[in-house]
Amino acid sequence: MDNAAKRFFDVCSYLSPGIACILRSVPQASAAAAEEIRLRAGMPLTLYISGRPAFIGAGGGLSFAAGEQAVVVRPSDIHETFLRMCEYSVHSRQEELSRGFLTLPGGHRAGLCGTAVHQNGELSAIKDLSSINLRIAREFKGCAANIMSALPPGFGGLLIAGRPGSGKTTLLRDIARILSSGEFSAGVRRFFKVAVVDQRGELAAMCGGQPQNDLGLQCDVLSGCAKEEGIEMAVRTLSPDFIIFDEVGSANEATAIAKGMFAGVRFIASVHASGMESLARNRTAARLTESGAFSHIALLKDAPPGTVSQIIEHKGRVPA
Repeated sequence: MDNAAKRFFDVCSYLSPGIACILRSVPQASAAAAEEIRLRAGMPLTLYISGRPAFIGAGGGLSFAAGEQAVVVRPSDIHETFLRMCEYSVHSRQEELSRGFLTLPGGHRAGLCGTAVHQNGELSAIKDLSSINLRIAREFKGCAANIMSALPPGFGGLLIAGRPGSGKTTLLRDIARILSSGEFSAGVRRFFKVAVVDQRGELAAMCGGQPQNDLGLQCDVLSGCAKEEGIEMAVRTLSPDFIIFDEVGSANEATAIAKGMFAGVRFIASVHASGMESLARNRTAARLTESGAFSHIALLKDAPPGTVSQIIEHKGRVPA
């Protein structure tokens, strides 16, 4: 069975029995191409394939047309799926739940929608769940080869910019593998020391102390650690050549990157942006690029995921 299809069917074990049974009837080719499984209470069961919604019938058949004949998700399906994802121990997953998602073995992530519960002015939980978006993690070895071949050996950091679902995490995972396995160097093979700060568990998908995804031979993973803390820990204790993490967004992260840069570490990270104009409006990203933390910016197309539209070398301000 294709590895991508296997990941899809593995994820089905976390769904309610009725929904799981239906999804196991989906053709392998469609399962391999599926990016998301959407469960909305009272609404059609839906897969997203290449960014398009596909509605699922009782026998696992797919339709890209209107979903009147599709299986309808019941509130009990949402509740049972949630409990299975928490392994029936909701309290043990409270920290993730307070951020609106759950990370599953294999790096899959479930986004949760419902009624927000606040405590001391901060989001503490989500109750009365109304929908679950299960994003299926993919591992495409070699998908970052074109990006890496376009970079000079001494490049000073890379920022990958794209919309949600454009493949940023998948590319970061493969870049870590390429660098730490000696596939980036020309001539004499060089194994770069790579530290991955995997705050949400999507890059490495650690389970029992071992990454479920291939990050290469010389990679250290700080899993579940806040990015700014993980960056500082990696700089102090791991002597990395590169630090890789997903979704730069806060001023504290920018400060930690600046400190690491002055220590001689190169950074590879991603950011949500639809293009250079929106990137220039992102204050944190603009501050980092102006500081010289990223010598190159890779812009992604919306589809298919992981497709690079442009690689820009720049100095100083983000070109608008």
